[in-house]
Amino acid sequence: MTLVLERPQRTARLLRTVESSLPERLVDRFTRLVDSLIAE
Repeated sequence: MTLVLERPQRTARLLRTVESSLPERLVDRFTRLVDSLIAE
């Protein structure tokens, strides 16, 4: 299967919008770690 973007510029703009910063990624990973430890 091959996927082809219909609107590459629009997709690039959207990806820049949702791209998280390093602090956001660290908080997300910490939250996931705590959640997994609580679930055990």
